[in-house]
Amino acid sequence: MWPVLFWLPAELPFIGGRPVFTYGVLLGLAYLVAWWVALARVPSELESRARVAYLLTGVSGWLGARWLGPTVDHAAEPLVGGTLWPGILASFVTLALASRALRLPRAVLIDAACLGAAVGIGVGRVGCFLHGCDYGVASAAWWAVEWPTWSGEFGGAATDSTATLGRLPVQLLESLAALGLAGLITRVTRPGAATWVFFVGYAFVRLFLERLRGDPSAATQPLGLGFTVGQMTSLGVLLVCGLALTRRYIGGRRAVHRAGSVDKVD
Repeated sequence: MWPVLFWLPAELPFIGGRPVFTYGVLLGLAYLVAWWVALARVPSELESRARVAYLLTGVSGWLGARWLGPTVDHAAEPLVGGTLWPGILASFVTLALASRALRLPRAVLIDAACLGAAVGIGVGRVGCFLHGCDYGVASAAWWAVEWPTWSGEFGGAATDSTATLGRLPVQLLESLAALGLAGLITRVTRPGAATWVFFVGYAFVRLFLERLRGDPSAATQPLGLGFTVGQMTSLGVLLVCGLALTRRYIGGRRAVHRAGSVDKVD
C-alpha cells in the first residue's frame, strides 16, 4: 500500500520532515468532489446560499466523523478519520436545519448532497485502501490483496514490517458500491427520491460489507448482539426509512380515498 504520499523537505520551517498521508489527501479530495458534485445539481439562483449550507454541512460531517464517531465505536481513531455513519447523519441533520434557516428547498439540497456524498465515499474509500485501514478479513481468494504491513506508525493493518497479508479489499468494494449508488441517483428525478436511494442503498451496502471486514471496528459488537456499530446504525437507518416510507404511503392512500369520496358527493 501507499500510506505516505510524500515527505515534506526537511528544510521547511516547523513542518519540515513530516509525512503527507495519502489518506488525508484523498479525504480532502473526497470533500471537495462531494462539494462540487452537490453544487452542480443545485439551480444557479440558489447556488450562493447553497454554498453556505454545504459549508456548514461539511464542517458538521467532519466533526461528527472524528469526534462523535469514537464515542459510539471505540475502535475508531479521531485522528485517522473517525467513523463514517455519524459523520453522514450529523451532516444531513445540519443540512436540513441550514436549508430551513436559509429558506432553501430542503429536498433539492439534500438530494444533491446525497449524490455528492455517494461520490465522496467512493473517493474516500480508495484512501482507506491505500492507507491500510478498514481492511477486510484474511483470505486466500484470488482477488484478495497482499500488502506489506507496518508498525502502527501509520495506522496500518498489523505489526510486522516484513510480513504480507492476503485480505479482501473491502474498501474498494465499498468504493464501487458507492459509485454505483451515485449512478443510480442520477437516474431518479422525483424530488426526495435520491435521498431514499442513498440512505437505504448505503445502509444495505454497509450491512453486507461489514461482515467482510477484519479491522478492529469489525470486532466491536455492542450489547453482544453479533452486529458491529456500523451494522447497528445501518439497521436503525433502515428502520427509520421504512417507517417514514410507510407513513407516506398510508398518507397518500388516505388522500386518494378522501378525493374519491369528494368526487362521489359531487
